[in-house]
Amino acid sequence: MSQSLRTPREHASGYPLIEAPADTLVMYCSDHRFQGAVRDFLDEELELGGNYYSLAFPGSVQILTFGEMMPKFTNSLLRPLRFILKHGGVKRIVMVAHEDCQWYKTFVPLHHTVRQDAKQQQIVDLLRVRKMLLTDKPNLEVQAYYADILPAR
Repeated sequence: MSQSLRTPREHASGYPLIEAPADTLVMYCSDHRFQGAVRDFLDEELELGGNYYSLAFPGSVQILTFGEMMPKFTNSLLRPLRFILKHGGVKRIVMVAHEDCQWYKTFVPLHHTVRQDAKQQQIVDLLRVRKMLLTDKPNLEVQAYYADILPAR
């Protein structure tokens, strides 16, 4: 049985492109529950105004810590990171991890021999990736943030 490919729908956006160059790359968790909060933090607290490169994957930067254990897995995510760093004019990297991360609850315990509190492991991983990035690019500004869940108001 063959299927024909349908022509993608066209869409004309009413939103203008941001013409100013971005000098910041943001790496954060792809958890749908935190997307709005991450955008608000980046735009309101860090005043990025939507002008940044973004890489989102489960567990934020944790995957980058598996280079020795899972090199193909890690390298597949390093490619876009290296591309952006090489061609994007990035001077600053912002990394964001968050409370109640499902990646750290389910995937990480299966592959880490050292067991510690998820928040502590996330902080260790953020600092490890920060060190790794600065080793490769010592002139980068690398910031790490951990987002706690605030109680409902």
